Amino acid sequence: MTTPSNTEVERVIDGEVVDDAAVTVVPVDERQADRIITRIELSVNTAATNLQKTFGYLDEAYRGDVWRTKGYQSWPAFVVEKLAPITEVMSKAQRRELVPHLSVDAHLSVRTIASVTNTPRETVRRLVKAGDSKVGHLESGSAPQTVGGADGKTYTRPTPVPEPQPEPEPEPRKARQAPWPRSAGRAIYGLERSAITVSNLFKDSARLARNRDAVSCEWNRLVAVRNQIDEAIFSGAAAVLDLDDDTRESFRASIAEMTDREDFSLATLRTLLEGPQ
Repeated sequence: MTTPSNTEVERVIDGEVVDDAAVTVVPVDERQADRIITRIELSVNTAATNLQKTFGYLDEAYRGDVWRTKGYQSWPAFVVEKLAPITEVMSKAQRRELVPHLSVDAHLSVRTIASVTNTPRETVRRLVKAGDSKVGHLESGSAPQTVGGADGKTYTRPTPVPEPQPEPEPEPRKARQAPWPRSAGRAIYGLERSAITVSNLFKDSARLARNRDAVSCEWNRLVAVRNQIDEAIFSGAAAVLDLDDDTRESFRASIAEMTDREDFSLATLRTLLEGPQ
């Protein structure tokens, strides 16, 4: 058996082959691995609003071979440990929503996903395929299609026929919305009042000291809210400045880089919050 190179990786997990030939794996050093893991752990703790961000970091960890750098037994073992704070509190329906991410972004096999989400293997296969609307089914009697075999010979197989699609249901009438300025003004006014209250609460050092455990929990939620506000600020700035697509993406990349630095600093604060009582 030929050992796969860094650019052509074929992983075998629990006897099941997962072909990741298109993924380039470049091992990172321990410092880089720690940085990626910190991002994963921080985003997992605010997963309600950062789920897509979490899986982006997992993909980065996979491409950097972080599990090997940090001495984990396997890639699935690394993912299972890092996602435990999410999967342990999710409902059955919510865990099933993770399946496509675990397949595409976390590079896990069907068998491993079934174990992580406590979902039947056949259900996992169905959920992984459900997102591809272009998948067809083979119908006997359809026109033959020639394909090349690994042995150099030519074979025929039925042409895939698109699965019949149900008639689209008429869209429900949308509820009438209040004018944008009024809705935004009310929301920001409420946010401003709440921000003042939160600021005063977190400035009360005496009460913070008496409620250390609760502070850690609420601090996580505060970080999640901050991320939502950052996204709103970016969208508003892009609209006011009427940025073109290239400038918008460059602006977003700069903000993402700044946010990553902030996340790394917040991780240090998290260590202090969760340190010895």
